[in-house]
Amino acid sequence: MRWLPQLIPGILLACAGVSATAGAQEPMVPLPPSFEGKVVVRDAAGNYVPLARPAAPSVPASPPMPIGGDIYLQDGSETSLAINFDGANNLVGVYNEHWDFNPDIPQSNSTDGNVSWTSRSLPNGGGTFTGPPFDPWTHPGNAAGEFFSTEIRRDSGSSGNSHTVVSHSTDGGISFSLFFEEVKAVSQDREMSDVDRTSARGGGAGTTHDGKVYLTYDDFGAGHTGYVGSFLQVIDTAGNPVIELQTSGTGSPPFRGSQMQPVAGVTDGTVYLQAAALSLSPPVGATRIAEFHVITNGGAGPNTFMQSSMSWAAAGQQLGATTYWGLNGFRIDSHGYLALDRSSGPRRGSLYFISNRNPNPANTALDQGDVYLSVSTDGAMTWTTAAIPTATGKSQYFPMLDVDGQGAMHVAYYQNEDGVLNASTANVYYTNSTDGGTTWTTPVQVNAAGNALNLDNPPPDRASTGYYLIGDYAQLRATGTGDATKVYVLWSGYDRTRPGTMVGNTPDRVLCTTVAQTECLADADCDDANACTADACNLGTCTHHPTVCDDGVQCTVDACDPAAGCVHAVPTGRVGAGCLLDVAVASASCIRERIPAGVLGKFTRAKALIEKTTLIGNPSKQARLVRGARSALKKAVKLIGKAMRKGKISVACGGALSNAAGEARARL
Repeated sequence: MRWLPQLIPGILLACAGVSATAGAQEPMVPLPPSFEGKVVVRDAAGNYVPLARPAAPSVPASPPMPIGGDIYLQDGSETSLAINFDGANNLVGVYNEHWDFNPDIPQSNSTDGNVSWTSRSLPNGGGTFTGPPFDPWTHPGNAAGEFFSTEIRRDSGSSGNSHTVVSHSTDGGISFSLFFEEVKAVSQDREMSDVDRTSARGGGAGTTHDGKVYLTYDDFGAGHTGYVGSFLQVIDTAGNPVIELQTSGTGSPPFRGSQMQPVAGVTDGTVYLQAAALSLSPPVGATRIAEFHVITNGGAGPNTFMQSSMSWAAAGQQLGATTYWGLNGFRIDSHGYLALDRSSGPRRGSLYFISNRNPNPANTALDQGDVYLSVSTDGAMTWTTAAIPTATGKSQYFPMLDVDGQGAMHVAYYQNEDGVLNASTANVYYTNSTDGGTTWTTPVQVNAAGNALNLDNPPPDRASTGYYLIGDYAQLRATGTGDATKVYVLWSGYDRTRPGTMVGNTPDRVLCTTVAQTECLADADCDDANACTADACNLGTCTHHPTVCDDGVQCTVDACDPAAGCVHAVPTGRVGAGCLLDVAVASASCIRERIPAGVLGKFTRAKALIEKTTLIGNPSKQARLVRGARSALKKAVKLIGKAMRKGKISVACGGALSNAAGEARARL
C-alpha cells in the first residue's frame, strides 16, 4: 500500500533565507483589508464602493457534470472545509458565493464523501444586510455531526460597517442556526475561528474550556475609517460571549499583527494565534511577517504576545504602487496558515506553519513563489524552516495544510504551469509527509485537465480597482487511518472563457477533489500471479475479475489453470475426433481466413458420420460409418493442400486444418 505519489529522498529541515526569532520587534504595519476586490472596490476618488454580484437566474441551470473527480459545489471562490469527527463522509464546505442569492447559500454539505453536495443557507444575524457574505471559515465541533461556520455580512445602509456571523449545525450541515454575532458599529474583516477540543478530539486533559469557540477578527473602525485593532472573542458552548481580548492595536495594545488565525492547542484552554504584518521597509509589502501569540486559560491568561516572529520576501510581484503582491495582476494569499499535531503520536503538540515565499525577489522577470514549511516543537518559541520540494522554474502559491489524526501532514497548492511571467494556466497539486516534514511524496496534479485554471490576462495596473481572483482562503482536510485515509481538497477553479450568464458558468467555481490512499498506479502494480484473473488499477484500487475462458467452440471443456491460464480440453477418443475439426476452424490461425466451402463440407460430412457411430450399437454399421468419415477427411486434406498452393488460405491455417484432420483420422 502507498500514497498516490511516490516517496522522494529525504530533506533535512534547515533555515532557508528567512528569519525566525523569539519576540522580534521589527517595525511593521497591518495588511490592507482582505475584502478589497471581494465585496468592495475603490472608485476614481479612492473611496470604497460595493462590488455588484449578478442576481441568480429565476430558474438556475443544472450544475455541470464533474470531470475527473472534481466535484462542483457552487459558483464562487475562497474555500473552507470541515469533516465530521464521527463521519468521514460528512463534509461541510463554505465559500464566497458568486451570485447574490436570497437567501444566501454560501455553504454546502455532503453526506457521501464528495459524491454530491447540497447548498445550505447562512443565518442572517440580527442586523439588516446586503450583498453576499464574505470571508468563509468552518470547522467541526466536538459532538458528532456538529459544525461551526463563520462569514461576515455587510450592513445594507451607508455605514460601511459589517457583522461577523457564527452559525452552528448539529445535524451534519443540513441546517445552520445563528450561534453568535459580533455586534459592533464597525467594519469587520478577516474573521476565523476554532473550537477548544475535548481530550477525545485531540485536546488536553481537563474540561473547563471544552467546546468554547475562539473567534478572531479585525476592526477597521466605524465606516471603515482605518485599522483599529484585532480581537479574540471567546464564546461559550451556549453561544454567549465570555471574554474579548484586543490582541493587537495602534497604541495600547501595540500593533502585533492582524488577520489572526486561532488554533486550539493540546492543553485545555490554550489557543495559538498566528498573525500577519507588512514590513515598513520600502516598498511596503515586499517583506511579509508572521507573528505568533499564545493565549491560555480560555483567554484569562497568562498570555504571551510576540512569542516569536518570522519574515520573508513576498511571492509574486507588486501590483502597481499598492501594498498588494500577486500573480497575473491579482493578489495572492500571503499570510500563511497554521496547523497543529493533535495525534497521540511522537510529534503531538508540534506546530506547522505553511507560507508562500519568493526564492529570488531580485528577479522581477518571473512570477516567483515557493511553498515553505516551518516547524516548532516548543510552542511557537523557535522555528526551523525549509522549502517543500516542488517543480522548479514554476510558481507555487495558495498553499493549504492539514495534519490528520495520525500526525501526517497533507499539503495542496496552486502551480503556475507556464513557467513565465504572468502565466495563463495553473493546476492544483498535492503532496504529503508522514515523518514531520523530513520527506515528502512527489507532488501530483489532482485536478482534472479539463479544470485547469485559465487565468485572465493581467491588467497593466490594479492600483485603482480590485485585486481579487481566487481569494484569501483555500483548504484541504484529511480523515481516516491507514489504507482508509482520504484527503478532500476544496479549491477555487477559474476559467475566463465562461460568460457568467447563468448559474454554473461563471469564471470562478468551487470544486472538491478527493485524494485517497491507493494500492496502485498502473495495472502492473496489481499482478496477483494468478493467470485466471484480469488485473487492473481502477482509480488507485486493484481489481481482479475472473478471466472468461470461453473459446466459442461448443464441444470443448473450458477451464482455467492459475499457472497456465485458459485451457480448452477436447474429449478423448472417437468422441473428440469431430471436436478437433471445430477447434482448428476456430483457431487463431484460421479465424480471419475464408476457408474453402469444399473443405468445410468434408469436415461437416466427417463430423456427422462420427456422431452417428456414437448412436449405433451395430459394429458392422459403425465400421462403414468410420470408413466414410476417414474418406471425407482424406479428401479434405487434398482440398486443403490445393487451397494453400493457390494462395486461398495461408500456410498457417492450412497446417492447422491438415493436422486436425490427421489426428481425427487417427482416433477413428
